[in-house]
Amino acid sequence: MRSELVNLRRGLGATMVYVTHDQVEAMTMGDRIVVMHRGPGIHQVGPPQQVYFKPANRFVAEFIGNPPMNIIRGRIENDSDTPVLVAGGARIRLSGELGQAASQVAEVDFGIRPEDLRLDETGGDVEATVKGTQFLGSEYLVDLDLGGPQLLARIEGHGEFGIDQPCRVAIDLSRAHLFHPETGDRL
Repeated sequence: MRSELVNLRRGLGATMVYVTHDQVEAMTMGDRIVVMHRGPGIHQVGPPQQVYFKPANRFVAEFIGNPPMNIIRGRIENDSDTPVLVAGGARIRLSGELGQAASQVAEVDFGIRPEDLRLDETGGDVEATVKGTQFLGSEYLVDLDLGGPQLLARIEGHGEFGIDQPCRVAIDLSRAHLFHPETGDRL
């Protein structure tokens, strides 16, 4: 039905406003979407790709996407003038734009989408323990414990993931976000 509505709109050449509570409908049907929620009302307006990859705040980051973005709270420490996010047993060095944003606050909410994590036996950014898996056919959802904070990774392909198995997790920091812990705004 989504395709039929999109084709109808294109065929008419008309601007249409479609209201839905279903984020998948909004992402697949809209040229631009408006994310609304009680409180301030409108949280973000933009093309679906922009809303997904550059969420304006923590609410949008957690609402758009399935599974939702991982959010972990951590404190910022400096290690040789490089900001480091410390969350439970994890220490994540932040450089570039993330490092500049982290230097503004003592505590942050770190956001990373499940598909931007991968298990890496030879390196990886942090140590973790596999706490559960969900086999979805072409991919797995893997629950990871970082010594306190929990992350969900979307891993494509085939693999063996033993419960309580230690592993290393590589984080695509170019796709990570920092949010202000009180306002929720992206830094």
